[in-house]
Amino acid sequence: MKAFRILFFVLTLFISFAAYGGSRKDFENYCLSCHGESAPPIYPADRLKEQWKEFFEEDFKKLHRGKKVKIPPQILRRIEEYVETYAADSDQPEGATF
Repeated sequence: MKAFRILFFVLTLFISFAAYGGSRKDFENYCLSCHGESAPPIYPADRLKEQWKEFFEEDFKKLHRGKKVKIPPQILRRIEEYVETYAADSDQPEGATF
């Protein structure tokens, strides 16, 4: 019975992290902390996957230069993966539902 409880807990934890996207929390902490307050709101479904790739490759640094944005590279990559996973042309687009 104890093994079943442990297995249930581990599976619940795993499902929670899988459903949460892993980097949704990073997106909320680093992006939504400004976007919606001092910058226009932004959500994964606002762009297509290719538009997000282009944004991170070409526009992100230009648009955030001089701002108080200090996102470690590994977290920025997780945010990029998150918005591409839930982009407008994905299987599960995620808009303003936070």
